[in-house]
Amino acid sequence: MLAHPCRYPRSAEELIPAAAAVGIDGTEVYYSYNNSKPWKPTPQKTELVRELAQKYGLWMTCGTDTHGVNLLLRH
Repeated sequence: MLAHPCRYPRSAEELIPAAAAVGIDGTEVYYSYNNSKPWKPTPQKTELVRELAQKYGLWMTCGTDTHGVNLLLRH
């Protein structure tokens, strides 16, 4: 599983095909790159990663980075 692919120095357009080529079977599509409160996925990045995940046949996941009891807030 490739976590939050838009948070690395290399672009998601580079990372996702490379990850798929070495056998990664999924990527985190829905993620709040802006750490919004309450939590919500970042629209443009979500769409980009969703399209790439579909193109490479990857499972799509959601991650909140929540470390507390409230799933809508990141701690």
